[in-house]
Formats: sequence, structure tokens, C-alpha cells
Amino acid sequence: MNSIKENINRIESVFDKADLKGLYSFSEKSVSEYKILISKFKRIVINGVFTPYTLDDIHNIEINVETNNSAKYVSIIFSDGVRISFHKIGLSLLVNEVEYSSSKTVLGRLYYYYKVNVCGEKINPLIIFDSEVIAYCGNSQYVYVPEGVKKIGINAFEYSKIERIHLPNSLEELSEYCFYNCKNLIDISFGEEDNYIGIDVFEHKAKRPIMVSKHIPHIGKYSFFGCDNLLVE
Repeated sequence: MNSIKENINRIESVFDKADLKGLYSFSEKSVSEYKILISKFKRIVINGVFTPYTLDDIHNIEINVETNNSAKYVSIIFSDGVRISFHKIGLSLLVNEVEYSSSKTVLGRLYYYYKVNVCGEKINPLIIFDSEVIAYCGNSQYVYVPEGVKKIGINAFEYSKIERIHLPNSLEELSEYCFYNCKNLIDISFGEEDNYIGIDVFEHKAKRPIMVSKHIPHIGKYSFFGCDNLLVE
């Protein structure tokens, strides 16, 4: 059986061949944007986030090429079919044929899977870090975002099954693609009763204009891309 050091050297050589060694490092002392460390139990840790996977869970490592710009990226495929890909622009995650493409969202999901599947903990599927929602990992139709949250991060709710979401008065920013492909989303409400986006879930015939809370000065491009059921005038 290969030692931890041998496995790390093998993975490092693949990253080197894909011209990604400067961005991703296996050394805690490096200045790389992403640090991939191995815990004493061989668990893979990315930027301090424990993942559900160990070195022994790795099924395959591939070097792939982006078709649009010919850039290389490395994909690590695990025994359960999950794939983490390391690009020049960050991380992506393929789970159950759904690909999540924002680095923060990927790390948030890996953290959630680690806590639930490895530690056996019941945690809030709304992953919040530094007053920012970075990922939603649940299946609820209604989500309540608590006061104190200032930002809904890039791709935070992508592909989720939410129908209604309540946003706090503290919110300042809706990032790009934050509700990407939320095809069931019908109603977005704010802390104050008269501030909302969309149509009330119980009044399907009453179209209402978009009214954005005055506390949100920035709404990123494509924030609601793919929200086909969010009806507005």
C-alpha cells in the first residue's frame, strides 16, 4: 500500500503536468490560493475545510482540457462517483450529475457532507461564513435566511428546490448566479412586509412588480438566471 507521502507526490505530479502547481499546493507554508492538506487520518482538507474523503477513497485522477480555451484542469474522482475538479479559476464539484461551479459553494458543500456523513452531526444546510451564505445544501421548499447575513454568495442556491425564501433586512448583496436554475422559486420576501420580489406563493393570479429592499444596493448579473417560475411584471 502506498504511503501518504507517495500518494501526495503522485497527486502533485498530476497538478504539475496540468500547470496548476502554483495555484494549488500541498504545503501549509505556501502562498498558494488553495492549500490541499492531508490530515493524520489521511482525510483531504482544502483551505481548512475537511472533506468527506480520504486518500484511500480516490478512484481515479484525470487531466482534462477545457474545450473553450484549451486550459487544463485536474479531476479527482472518488469511489462514490463524486468528482472534485481543480481549475485555474477555482473548484467545481460534480454530485449526482449536478455540477456546482463556485469555489465557496463547493467548499460549503464539502463541509456539509463531512459534518453530516462523517461526523454524524445534524447541522443547518444553510452554510454561512463571515455573514455570507456560501451554499444551501438542503431540500426544503421554504428557506429563512437569518438576520445578520449581508450577502448571498455566487451560486449559493444553484439547482436548489426552494419555492419561497425570506431574506433579512441586513442583506446588502445578491451575487451573480446566486439563484441559478432555481426552477421552483416563486416568492422572495424581505424582513419588511412590503418589500419583496416576485409573486406571493398563495396568490398565483396576483402579479406584483419587483420591489427590492432599500438595504440591497447591489444585485449581480444573472442572479435569477433560470428561475422560470418567478413571475414579475
